[in-house]
Amino acid sequence: MQIFRKKLTPVDIERGLVLPPDSNLELLPPFQGTMELPTIIESASGTPLAEPVTIHCSTRSGRPAFTTGWYEIARYVGLTGGDIVSFYQEFSEGAQYRMRVRSAVDVEERIDIAESSNGDELVEQEGDGMIVEPHDGMEFESEGVAKMFRN
Repeated sequence: MQIFRKKLTPVDIERGLVLPPDSNLELLPPFQGTMELPTIIESASGTPLAEPVTIHCSTRSGRPAFTTGWYEIARYVGLTGGDIVSFYQEFSEGAQYRMRVRSAVDVEERIDIAESSNGDELVEQEGDGMIVEPHDGMEFESEGVAKMFRN
């Protein structure tokens, strides 16, 4: 079940991901102060990281926020403002939670990148036009990140 979905801001990436007010917090264990959530991280296409990541959740200004673990995810995946994360409760593969990340970019910008990188045209995915699946020609922060998003 989905706990929350959020379009990220630069503050979410730099200072910690504050959970949106409409989050389904009943799906999280009760906690006072802090808790750790073993989480499987996956791309929008469903490709997971090899190992679950433990996200440290604490309260900031009275609202739950992801801190330790979240920073590593944001840096490793190369998240930026405008990207979208969805966080779910799920019981599989040794973790109770799953986070799916999507890059929200301007499709025309990605077409320019793809054409300049390898001459191939980008095929727009179904959906609202603002969410683009990883594709050949897409640039990643590192080869490890690129491998994570490709089969």
